[in-house]
Amino acid sequence: MIHQSYTEIIKKFENNLSVYREENDDIFIFYSTAINCCKDTFIELQETVKNTGFQTKAEEAYFFKNIKTKVCSTMAFFRMLVIVETYSPQHSQQERIEFLQSKLKEIHLFFGRHSDFYEYYKTGQNYDDEKYFTRNFSNLIFNNENFEYIVYPEFSTVHDGTLSKIMAYERLEEYLSNEIVKLKNGKGLSEEKQEKPQSKWTENLTSLAELIYSLIETKAIDHGNISVKELTDLFSQMMEIPEGNIYNAYRLILNRKKEKTVFLDKLHIALAHKIDSSYE
Repeated sequence: MIHQSYTEIIKKFENNLSVYREENDDIFIFYSTAINCCKDTFIELQETVKNTGFQTKAEEAYFFKNIKTKVCSTMAFFRMLVIVETYSPQHSQQERIEFLQSKLKEIHLFFGRHSDFYEYYKTGQNYDDEKYFTRNFSNLIFNNENFEYIVYPEFSTVHDGTLSKIMAYERLEEYLSNEIVKLKNGKGLSEEKQEKPQSKWTENLTSLAELIYSLIETKAIDHGNISVKELTDLFSQMMEIPEGNIYNAYRLILNRKKEKTVFLDKLHIALAHKIDSSYE
């Protein structure tokens, strides 16, 4: 069983990332904030390992395979996103597609170079976990791509760095593939050319915030795996919505003294009235 302090650090880390994502509409601000969060968590984990250690080799292997890699792969993923979005062509749809496809090729080449270990990871194997994910100060492998294993052997193993990069590349692969599909379907760079929605949200932005946050909290869309910004964007594609910041609208809800869910209560009353009148 992994020490509780490690799981608590990861839980706090994941909660912080979720909050930062909801509070930042600008993706580069979010990426920067997320990377700093990863850095702070990495340091906290490093100090905890130094002070707490591990009871067994199995606990040590679990930490370096499942805990450290969660933070390091997230940091690597956001760093990769910054590079992709910084250097990707922004004025030519075809050039952007070709750029993203070149990045996909780099990912597939990396997977190919590490095919044996990649298969070990993808098939859920664990028979070599002690070899791959416990620290061995007497047997440094200098041709390992994971430079941390040589520079920081007290907080690195033979393959935790490789696994972190694989996990980051998997997330980036999904991101790049989705972007390419959107571009080929006429979205992305050419979104501004799409027709303006015919319908219009005629309630205020605060009412929309009530609906959006309630849909997310009830996991009614994609089992809850959708951010406030993503759902707001989805509404804006379907209809014209009021200008303003959805997060500020939510803060207005938090500041209400009495009724917190004015619009949702209104929906409830209207639907109940409709149902009752159907029986008359």
